[in-house]
Amino acid sequence: MKRLLIPMVISLYVLLPTHSHAQLLFLSDSVLIELDHSTKSQKLIKLNNLAYEYARTNPLEGMQIAHEAIKLAKQLKDSQSLATAYGILGINYKANSQLIKALEYEHRAFDIYTKTQNLHSLAAMQVNISSIYLDLSNYAAALKHCQSALKYYDSTKSFAHAGLTARQIGTIHFRLKNYTKTLDYFNKAADYYTTIADTNGLAQLKNNFGIYYNAIGDYSMAISAHQEGFEFASKSKNFAQMGTNLVNLANALKNINQFDSALRYFDKAIEIYTSIEYPLGVATTRGNIGLTLVDKASNTKDTRLRRSLLSEAIHLLEQSVDSCLAIRAQDPAYEFILGLCDAYSSKGDYKSAFMLHKKYHNYLDSMTSMEHLNSLAGVEYELEIQSKANKLSALAAQLEINKLEANKSQKTILIYGCLVIILALSIIILSNYLKKTRSKYSTTLKDLEMLTSKSEIQIKNLTKHAEVLKDIGYMQAHQVRGPVTTLLSMADLYNRENPSDPINQYLIDNMEMVTKKLDTAVQAVIMKGDSVRHYEKENDE
Repeated sequence: MKRLLIPMVISLYVLLPTHSHAQLLFLSDSVLIELDHSTKSQKLIKLNNLAYEYARTNPLEGMQIAHEAIKLAKQLKDSQSLATAYGILGINYKANSQLIKALEYEHRAFDIYTKTQNLHSLAAMQVNISSIYLDLSNYAAALKHCQSALKYYDSTKSFAHAGLTARQIGTIHFRLKNYTKTLDYFNKAADYYTTIADTNGLAQLKNNFGIYYNAIGDYSMAISAHQEGFEFASKSKNFAQMGTNLVNLANALKNINQFDSALRYFDKAIEIYTSIEYPLGVATTRGNIGLTLVDKASNTKDTRLRRSLLSEAIHLLEQSVDSCLAIRAQDPAYEFILGLCDAYSSKGDYKSAFMLHKKYHNYLDSMTSMEHLNSLAGVEYELEIQSKANKLSALAAQLEINKLEANKSQKTILIYGCLVIILALSIIILSNYLKKTRSKYSTTLKDLEMLTSKSEIQIKNLTKHAEVLKDIGYMQAHQVRGPVTTLLSMADLYNRENPSDPINQYLIDNMEMVTKKLDTAVQAVIMKGDSVRHYEKENDE
């Protein structure tokens, strides 16, 4: 019997968006004491940090704290912290296997970062969303989000994030059993991490390489990769990763029947997990020891030793199942229940195996059906998001059309307004001129003697007036009438039914030129009138 459980089958680490106030720190429950003595802004940061830490150990408590952070962020109107709180709440829901709720809150964070154009945080959210889709087995959506994030990280040379994202894309291809692309992206991640000498990233990546080699049956390469990963993790003092590398190294040794060596590495992993108070790591490693003892028993001919190994395996597996269920680690609990049934069967205690299976029958069925429900729900949620995006696009298009219509109406009003003003000015100018001319000819008899003495000047003035009137008449017929006719024609040619018609843009571009030409003509008329007054003044002097 070769049942294999590798906790955190591919190391996926959820990215949190960068925060302008402080980076996330490792916090303990003692932080709760400090909250009452903090400002609201400081309290918000600490709540987000604390909720993030609880995602590893107590996601239900983490959800409550994240909700408090959301409430406070709304009070402070701090959109960036609100997005961070939404993202952390999504992480807690994911840790609690509530994947659809996790997806909902990650998308809320994503929407805020989209509005604020926080591109770095947007990329981080896409990696988070991708990891949820990966758990939902919606690999197409997971790949889409990850590839978009990787494109951004490549462009900004964010090699640490790019390495993690490339590693996750490799993981997705691993799940799809596309091992060629798996290896390609793992190698790409290695290039990123090597560029910045990221030993922690290399430790995680070597763990992925080991699992890959284990899957294709190259156990010697798997062992070597896990050993290298453990060395990198030791350099970076990442104890959780050290434990993961040891567990997967032990499982690789188990596959080549080196059970004693495997058990020693499992024991070292438990010591590490215990020292950092990581209950999930302890529970899953203890379960792996149980599974290893079952395999060792099946390869043992000594009946007494075999029964002893199976009894110890059953004890460890029962503890692991209880621990995993207590912290809602459903996937390993499911695997250990099946391993426990196998252990009872191997021992010949079929009644206990049957009773165990009966006890967890509903749970096993729900776990099997839950995968399908989650997968369907994930696809449905993606379609809903796409539908909303399409509606928003249609609304944006309608708003753009309305804006163009409004612009068109404003331009039409502007054209007619300009024409009215120009015509009014022309009438005023002509009216004033005519009034002045009539006043010169409405003299009384008393002025006749003076007019006679100045007849020569008057004749000259009248001659000048005639010339000016003739010129103004010519200007009105040619220089003023021409632009006015052109503007009226352009108004008629404007395509009101199709604002995007190229002729509209041409008309608008040339309208200013015609208007300037009309203004020049009007100014010329005015200057002609002024020239008469100037001429008369010179003659009077």
